[in-house]
Amino acid sequence: AMIKEAYASEFIHCINNADIIYNNNTQIVAGLVCGAENCIFDKCENNGNIAATKAFVVGGIIAQAKNCIIKDCINRGDITTYGYTAGIVALNEKGTITNCTNNGKISGKKVGGTIGYSTGDVIASKNTGELNNITENLDNNEIAGGIVATLEGGTIENCKNTGKVTGVTYIGGITGQNKGVITQSRNDGELKKID
Repeated sequence: AMIKEAYASEFIHCINNADIIYNNNTQIVAGLVCGAENCIFDKCENNGNIAATKAFVVGGIIAQAKNCIIKDCINRGDITTYGYTAGIVALNEKGTITNCTNNGKISGKKVGGTIGYSTGDVIASKNTGELNNITENLDNNEIAGGIVATLEGGTIENCKNTGKVTGVTYIGGITGQNKGVITQSRNDGELKKID
């Protein structure tokens, strides 16, 4: 990542083009910022592939975001990891994600096209990338969702998935697990559950 932690900062049109390969044990990896709180991300891009096979939280733009505003961001890189992973943000705590897009192929244990785990709002965002939650050590906790893997709270509104979602345990075109509210969203991607 370019930055390990950021607080009350603005990131406008920041771009990562470098591939990130991380084989050591680490908690979080991201294309731009590992941990962000009360930040604004506007028109940021990740174009690099991320391979962090032992990391638990990996995001194309941000790994962990708390109370952030994230808009018009895009991930084009392929991401491979062990834990929660997504094209834009792996863990979104009470933030708002608007008009963000994932085009990269995402592979991990808990996989979302745009967000891995969310208690915030995801609005007018889309995923075209192929998602896969099949890892080496399957334990019935695998999750894959076209937009969000686990919507723990908050909303998904006016979002669209066209990417293929392949996996075990919990899979869905919009979300793999839902405890929030989903409105006016659409899945056109193929769902393939492996038993």
